Amino acid sequence: VGTPTTGTLAGACQSMPAGSCTFSANTAIQDVWYNFTAISTSQIITVTPSASLNVAFQVFMTSCGDSSINSSNAAGLAGTETATLTGLTVGNSYWIRVYSVGSGASGIPNTPTFNIVVESPPNNDDCSGAVSLMVNSSCMPTLGCDLNATSSGIAQCNIADPDEDVWY
Repeated sequence: VGTPTTGTLAGACQSMPAGSCTFSANTAIQDVWYNFTAISTSQIITVTPSASLNVAFQVFMTSCGDSSINSSNAAGLAGTETATLTGLTVGNSYWIRVYSVGSGASGIPNTPTFNIVVESPPNNDDCSGAVSLMVNSSCMPTLGCDLNATSSGIAQCNIADPDEDVWY
């Protein structure tokens, strides 16, 4: 599990001109940048804003926003934005642009803070990484967790779009 980093948009400026990106750049007001080095081919980015902030983010392969590879702007005011990146190259650096969504100076509230974290999905996020279980004769439960798991896309139990899952 990754360690969240606290960030703020207080005093930030718009680093990219409106229209320079394909994802809602015309609504970006203030932005800040982060980078990370991929430790697996799949990483999960989560940005959790303060109660009065509406944030979005974009992920780039280069530092100046040349090639956007993913983005998130679906949660709305105070909503947590999450994206799962796949096909990353282990050891390569990637850049994240976190920005406010809105128009004019009103886009930044009095508390423009957020937490950002980059994590890897659990090893047993896919069927191929299933964890072997031992028969437990003492009837004690085996603990599991689907934190940061992603959907394997396999419909089960009449559920058309399964949520997070892990395999045993």
